[in-house]
Amino acid sequence: PASDSGAAGAAARRRNALERLAALRDELHLDAELVYVEARSVRQGLHDTARARSADLLVVGASRYDVIYRDLVGDDAREVLENAPCAIAVAPVGYSSRRGPLRTIGVAYDDSSESARTLVVAKDIALDCHAKVSVFQTVSGLQPHDPVHLEDSIEYAECGDPAQELGRYGQSVDLLVLGADKHGPGARWLGQGTVRRLADEPPCPLLVLPRAQPTS
Repeated sequence: PASDSGAAGAAARRRNALERLAALRDELHLDAELVYVEARSVRQGLHDTARARSADLLVVGASRYDVIYRDLVGDDAREVLENAPCAIAVAPVGYSSRRGPLRTIGVAYDDSSESARTLVVAKDIALDCHAKVSVFQTVSGLQPHDPVHLEDSIEYAECGDPAQELGRYGQSVDLLVLGADKHGPGARWLGQGTVRRLADEPPCPLLVLPRAQPTS
């Protein structure tokens, strides 16, 4: 394209982005393919790429913007979580400089079939990492339910704001595994999506599992 056209600027930005990714790949000695995707949004581009490649996991970083900016303008990390085609890992800001071994895998449990599936995934990860599993459940009226009679530690919190309770709990674990939000899109925008609120300022790395697809 002509040097003064918008296409020329876009091509330059694309080259710059790919060069930065290539330098990072080489620095970390990764066997990684670099992909450039054009899409109407970050969410759409990542979701489409994950579907096309049958990806098992998308890894994103938490937003560096403040809550006012996120609420008014939006946030890519929040949006990627919505109706994701695979599991999403969310890294807290600055995690690369303070990451360490996974010694305790936390699980957000609510006595549902979805959280039971989440527990299975957490136990598999713990087995691979030689870590322990810690299960967290908010309860009403102090009537907890033992999730499948675990030998691992179980912590309970009197029913309060789930995002706040899980945020405090997340500070005590190295990875928090939880299921995707169950609310509809309208409820999420009203701030009722627990996972989306946690992902705004994650207390630790999050692993968010997609909702199980109904069997035909």
